[in-house]
Amino acid sequence: MNIYKEIQCFYSTLNKLKRDGFIEKNFSENKTHWTLTRKGKSGYKKLLKIKREKISTSYKKEQSRTLNVIIFDIPECERNKRVWLRLVLLELGFSLLQKSVWIGKVKIPRDFIDDMREKKILNYVHIFEISKRGTINNY
Repeated sequence: MNIYKEIQCFYSTLNKLKRDGFIEKNFSENKTHWTLTRKGKSGYKKLLKIKREKISTSYKKEQSRTLNVIIFDIPECERNKRVWLRLVLLELGFSLLQKSVWIGKVKIPRDFIDDMREKKILNYVHIFEISKRGTINNY
């Protein structure tokens, strides 16, 4: 990603967090700084709780020769399951390619599939094994 897009993405994220009430902009001594609101602190605590809950998993992390792509569309009403899935994908070594599209040379652990089935989100998740890279060069 070029520097312009990174800066644009950063400010876009800040604005979304501000719009959603998670952060607020403060000024002091001609400087701008951002702080978490009460809602932001609460959300951060929930995120840490979810992360501690299941992310310290014993999923076996194994490299794969092939590229795996995981795409999901979990409904908003099941947001905590979506957060869990993203954190597990990060923990396994997947990278975000686009929103809700993750990619990596990582074998998918069977118990991870079982946990998705138990959480009743497996129907929202699609897993592809890529044999030819196409335009994806960084993997």
